[in-house]
Amino acid sequence: MPVDKKVVVLVIVVLLSSFSGCTLFNKTEFSLISLVIDDDGGFVGMSISFNTSDKTTLKLFDPDGDVLFLDDYYKGIHNAMAYLDEYRKTPPSGRYDLKCYDENGNLIFENELFFKDQNLSIIEVNEKWWLENSKYSLVGLNITLMNYGDLPVYPHIADVQIDNKESSGLFVPTVILPHQSRNVYCFVYIDDISSKNSLLKISLKNNEEDIIANTSNTVFPSENISELKYNWGYMGINNLALPDVEFLYDYYSSLERLALEDYAAYVFDMYDDQYMDLVVKRLLSLTDASEDVGKINFVASFIQNLDYAEDDPDDPTCEYPRYPVEMLKDSQGDCEDKAMLAAAMLDSMGYNVSLLRIPNHMAVGLHLDEDATVYEYYYGEYYYLETTRNRWILGKVPDEYKNLTNITVYPISSRSVLIHSWINATRYSSSDGLDYVKLKIIVENLGNESASNFKILGAFYSQNDIFNQEETLIPSLAAGNKKIVDLKVNVPQGISTILKTQIHLNNKIVDEKESNSSFP
Repeated sequence: MPVDKKVVVLVIVVLLSSFSGCTLFNKTEFSLISLVIDDDGGFVGMSISFNTSDKTTLKLFDPDGDVLFLDDYYKGIHNAMAYLDEYRKTPPSGRYDLKCYDENGNLIFENELFFKDQNLSIIEVNEKWWLENSKYSLVGLNITLMNYGDLPVYPHIADVQIDNKESSGLFVPTVILPHQSRNVYCFVYIDDISSKNSLLKISLKNNEEDIIANTSNTVFPSENISELKYNWGYMGINNLALPDVEFLYDYYSSLERLALEDYAAYVFDMYDDQYMDLVVKRLLSLTDASEDVGKINFVASFIQNLDYAEDDPDDPTCEYPRYPVEMLKDSQGDCEDKAMLAAAMLDSMGYNVSLLRIPNHMAVGLHLDEDATVYEYYYGEYYYLETTRNRWILGKVPDEYKNLTNITVYPISSRSVLIHSWINATRYSSSDGLDYVKLKIIVENLGNESASNFKILGAFYSQNDIFNQEETLIPSLAAGNKKIVDLKVNVPQGISTILKTQIHLNNKIVDEKESNSSFP
């Protein structure tokens, strides 16, 4: 996000007044206005509002005495967010110390905070039942949870057992705030369940696989979920029915679209993996094909027969990439949507698949043995798969996309996809020459593999030069994880520049942001 000019002006005025001279001989006053434990985008944060009469340093210590948060502030009212742990992790219970020091290092304020152990209770469980071929399948859980503890809790996994059958599923990302109740949703698939009463056992785990709640109930399967139905012609008439898992669709349709061209990130998202496995299983049950090419062409025929629709017919430049679950529910989409659905399904089947970005188009690339089809490799070692034209088999390429060289390949394999954004960027300056921008950056790995030893760089750029570059090394970031990074960059004087931040992975720039306004 760009630097907020209003904030800059306010900070400058505050800093100038703090160096007026007379306040240096007075005792620095500090008053706490409010302190709230909250969730901030998946991070447990202590939201602190306070007023100080002069320069102060605020520190937060964890139960082991380690510093969790440290920052300097100047005269005025401030709002700070002190993060207590990593992404989607509940901090340990115990005593936390909030302390404030004046510019001479004297302690002028202290507040002890005691947080109780995690205490999560399952209030109610509602199962999602799908009736297929006169047999019931469990396809989801809607669980009401109550958090009696003092810190937010992040349920991640549900281990489920019914009729001596076991399965596990991921909850769509949810936080249960202290002393609040909330519904959480999980896709889990167990088929061929008796219509009689059965014992359902559920254990909830966090992302460190610690059990945070469990329950057991006698359940009576009863169909309470609708179906998605498809029919198309390919080597006969095919009819496919899938459970309409609305909470998955609601989750994906509520997500902001990603500001990147690597659409593989839409395929990598983990929360629909089990559902896509079910889609593939149900689809392949309709064909007798045993060879790779036959299976691929059958899957392609299903996707090719879904309606083609532009994101916005009145605006050809509009892009709304659909996650695979959205594409299935909407039953329509453009070339990117169809290609991503195909890539997700073929990846679930175990194939080496990529998205192929072609000028004004997207298709799928498949790596198979060179003599797998009557066609040659299209690009590199990938056969071309068209997903927007009916009955186009693997390897057949539309004339307008032949002999192109400006093609970008996005593998659907084990790799990271790193992006970052600015939570805030504040400029601090004063009459004695202090002039810098303090950045709080959130880095996210949208891929399906950990990223290791990458750098976050920040610097000011003129037309020809780079000034005051600062960097921080990130040892690792797991797939689907986020990290908050602080960076301070001095503002160069006497030359017009813009502020940029970059992610460098394996000596390549993989993501970049820049300020809308120029400096100084």
